[in-house]
Amino acid sequence: MNASSSVWDPLVRIIHWALVLAFTLNYFILEPGNDSHQIIGYCAVALVLTRVVWGVIGSTNARFSSFVRGPGAVIAHLREFKQPPESGHNPAAGWMILLLLILVASLGVTGFLMQEVDYFWGNQTLEVIHSWMADTLFVAVLIHIAAAVIFSIIWRRNLIRSMVTGKYGK
Repeated sequence: MNASSSVWDPLVRIIHWALVLAFTLNYFILEPGNDSHQIIGYCAVALVLTRVVWGVIGSTNARFSSFVRGPGAVIAHLREFKQPPESGHNPAAGWMILLLLILVASLGVTGFLMQEVDYFWGNQTLEVIHSWMADTLFVAVLIHIAAAVIFSIIWRRNLIRSMVTGKYGK
């Protein structure tokens, strides 16, 4: 692969960094349940839905079919622990991306149910599930960041920069 090949299109990068901002605001800054928290949550769900559509019809590296592989491919990738020859996400990262998207969407659904559906208003179980999913998302985000940093060092490719510039290079 060319040292400065394009890997992430602008829409993927915009969605990625908008989700970073939404998560940071809702997890660390905004008061849970207030209007701002809800609006940011709904925006995050819209971003996830856009990413899902783009994961089907978007550019080659944006398509889920280019990086979501079966369990055998994930195990083989983790066992070999080597740089994949292709650009984009490796098989393990593909599943992490799905987990992150599912958690954000699920947080939006549980948040909506807690705030907008009378039947669930004040439901402690739903609040616990919502909180647990937020904490699980936080752990998944930490793993995602750690993996990007570690593999940037091991493979000598700045994976974080590629999500800023769109280029896959050193």
